[in-house]
Amino acid sequence: NISSSISNNMKIVYVGSAAQYGKIKDPLKKVLESDNFNPISPYGLMKSFEEIQLRYLASVHNANIVYARIFNLIGPGEPLMTFSGNIVSQLLKNDHVKHGNLYPERDFLDVRDAANALRYIASRGKKDIVYNICSGSGIKIGDLLNIIIETAGKKITLEKNTDLTRGAEIPKIIGSNKKLVELGWIQKFSLENSIKDLINYYLKKEK
Repeated sequence: NISSSISNNMKIVYVGSAAQYGKIKDPLKKVLESDNFNPISPYGLMKSFEEIQLRYLASVHNANIVYARIFNLIGPGEPLMTFSGNIVSQLLKNDHVKHGNLYPERDFLDVRDAANALRYIASRGKKDIVYNICSGSGIKIGDLLNIIIETAGKKITLEKNTDLTRGAEIPKIIGSNKKLVELGWIQKFSLENSIKDLINYYLKKEK
């Protein structure tokens, strides 16, 4: 269906994921767009397959396709399926919060900054080029949990839920956003801003 709709005056932005990188060889360095795929989840595998298929279509139809790989998102509108959304929803309802693994380190970016990044990629991104959409900074999930609790101003009891833990866990993944910044993109929202707005979003949602 995509190939039948492709025209020469069209630019396609494919929205991929950091899950495509999976478990990287050197967790001490920031992930570059040139790094190989090594997905360890079905989602990461699916996104990798999709991008490979699109690259094939691009070569056959000479299509103008640009690729974005989004890292972890945070901020207003975040769904319950995510770590932050789930934690905020729990602590606003009761004083007992269940969580999974807290040791992994992730790169979080406000969803509004990510949306703005896609706008820059759509207007200024170059054909066949990949752009990481990320903050370039990492934070441990446990530290993120503490900031959320502190921002909410509640005293809660924490309980590790083995049902929420993952056997195949990526210990650390932080992206490089150098290529995105070169397009003129600037990060506007701090992690603290994102958490405050996320909490306010759920407060309004629960009313």
